[in-house]
Amino acid sequence: TEPAYNDAAFAAITPGTSGAYSAGEALYLEGNYNWDTTITINGGTFISEHNYAIRAQFLEEDAEHNIEINGGTFEGAQGVIFDKHADNTYADTHNPSDAALALDAVTVTNGSFSSNVSDYCIDGFTAEQGQDGKYTIKMKDNMAVTVTDADGNTVGAYETLDEAIAVAGSGDIITLLDDVN
Repeated sequence: TEPAYNDAAFAAITPGTSGAYSAGEALYLEGNYNWDTTITINGGTFISEHNYAIRAQFLEEDAEHNIEINGGTFEGAQGVIFDKHADNTYADTHNPSDAALALDAVTVTNGSFSSNVSDYCIDGFTAEQGQDGKYTIKMKDNMAVTVTDADGNTVGAYETLDEAIAVAGSGDIITLLDDVN
């Protein structure tokens, strides 16, 4: 049987595609409420032919927001992650820190991207453009230590053991990749 849903709530979704049709993003997240929001993307394909692959509007400071991209393909005609919050039509009614809330929520550990997402990479990683024009996530040169959480997710890569120890939490695993002082 078909799942029950409110037609009005899904009016912006075009059958056979993904994303918000009215905004044009492949994935549109709005968290303007006092609720914690965590989105974890471990794979999939997110393509917007007209706009950004991902747009996040988190305008509430009293909640925790996280968008973790651990894999997948992200392509947008305007870019991967909407970063023009200060230019949007709501800028005059919201706090200027709203843009920082939305962009600070994004962390990238892996994937393929149509634009540079280095600003969102976890510590010690960067996005590197390949011959095909796509960006993939690579560990920066000179990283000697990685930190992995208890679930096997990379927390970051560091040049020194002291940096890794400072970041590691209880149950995290520190791995030496090279000789350290």
